[in-house]
Amino acid sequence: MRILMVSSEVAPFAKTGGLADVVAALPQALTRQGHDVRIMMPLFRSVDRFKYRLLPILRKLVVRWGGEEITGELMRCSYPCRQEIPVYFIQQEQLFGRRGFYGDSGGDYGDNDRRFSFLSLASLYALKALDWRPDIIHLHDWQTGLVAPLVRHHPAIANDLFYSNIRTVFTIHNLAYQGIVSPAVIENMQLPWSVFRTDGMEFHKHVSLLKAGIVFSDWVTTVSPTYAKEIQTPEGGQGMDGVLRERSDRLTGILNGIDTEVWNPESDPWLAAPYSTVNTSGKARCKAALQNTFCLSPEPETPLFGCVSRLVDQKGFDLIQAVLPSLLEAGAQFVLLGSGDPAHEEWFSSFAAANPGRVGVSISYSEQFAHMIEGGSDVFLMPSLFEPSGLNQLYSMRYGTIPVVRNVGGLADSVTDATEAAILNGTGTGFVFDEYTPDALWGAIKRSLILFNEDRASWRRLVSSAMNRDSSWNRSAAVYEDVYDSVLEPVSALRQA
Repeated sequence: MRILMVSSEVAPFAKTGGLADVVAALPQALTRQGHDVRIMMPLFRSVDRFKYRLLPILRKLVVRWGGEEITGELMRCSYPCRQEIPVYFIQQEQLFGRRGFYGDSGGDYGDNDRRFSFLSLASLYALKALDWRPDIIHLHDWQTGLVAPLVRHHPAIANDLFYSNIRTVFTIHNLAYQGIVSPAVIENMQLPWSVFRTDGMEFHKHVSLLKAGIVFSDWVTTVSPTYAKEIQTPEGGQGMDGVLRERSDRLTGILNGIDTEVWNPESDPWLAAPYSTVNTSGKARCKAALQNTFCLSPEPETPLFGCVSRLVDQKGFDLIQAVLPSLLEAGAQFVLLGSGDPAHEEWFSSFAAANPGRVGVSISYSEQFAHMIEGGSDVFLMPSLFEPSGLNQLYSMRYGTIPVVRNVGGLADSVTDATEAAILNGTGTGFVFDEYTPDALWGAIKRSLILFNEDRASWRRLVSSAMNRDSSWNRSAAVYEDVYDSVLEPVSALRQA
């Protein structure tokens, strides 16, 4: 089948988190199954158009926004992977040629409704210009949610035979980000006011672009089975639980996979030495290199805890701050890579300055440092308040770095607690705790320290089990295929009739 992915982020072109990695890897898995998959995204300022040899293929792409016309351009490069997946870029300098993707130090950009409305409608217009009609348009998060009502209700789209029978699938990567904008977006995008209702795009007298994707898409997915259940509850639904329960018959949780070629300790170019489940000796060199890079004491037998994350409350940094003094008292080291909330940035920078040789912090994002931390750490901390899917616990297990996680969302679906029985039978892959409290986190950390320090044979078995866990996209891509088939069944029947 023909599948178009529309996303604001795709690695390696533009990335703030896991969304970019998912939209980079899932198309590859689907292409290996014989599908024609293409990608559409904005041409942000950070995209290196020379490195990726971007070429214009449509010089004039015009979208009406209220009483004005916004003109952009369509460009293309071949995605740098074996499958040569076409990646199309919507170029509009005023809208996307900015330092940030969604905002700056002052907050979200005030015209995000205009920016991502342009992306949504321009993507649809581009399809006709390319004369390539997908069976499925797969949308990702609030930035693309407007595509779904445009397909059904925009006068230039809904009444054009070219777009008939195109179906939409909308994936929620994180329900907390909802794309709340002014109701003026409806009139500006020539949508009927009938979509502005509680069972439509209306959300507390505003418009939610995320809700637009949820309500008007033919199917909704999210990034783990447990998270699909959590978001249908008042506690986890972020105000959207009612509409998600209404769509429960067409809501599927599919656990993310990872790109096992990019994240592969046997061939990772950013590691000091390769290693594998057969021979893990290279991991010691990776640990030494990590300690050296972050100015930690060169202590091979000291347990080294790592964390790579956006510094936001969701990720459990209040818990980490509460237990770090005890972690250092227990003789461990800690390394952190991330940026985000200024208060968290300041706290960790100060803590590192007060504990030289024991704590290393980089307030930034570096793909190289991320791989080094996954490869060189012994334990990975991920005590999230909520976690739709999570990728770092999957990277960690593949690299033999044992995750400590809370029993929520995709963490619950991917990490099996390292009980004594689970270690012996080869199913344990990490340390899991339930309550969102410092004591609960510290309990899981203590279990990891005891095993690391006192029972290295069991620790090696745990590392082997984690590294042998299948975190590839193969199984998840097959579930997406099932969703696409379900969405297309009425179309197929109509065509056969």
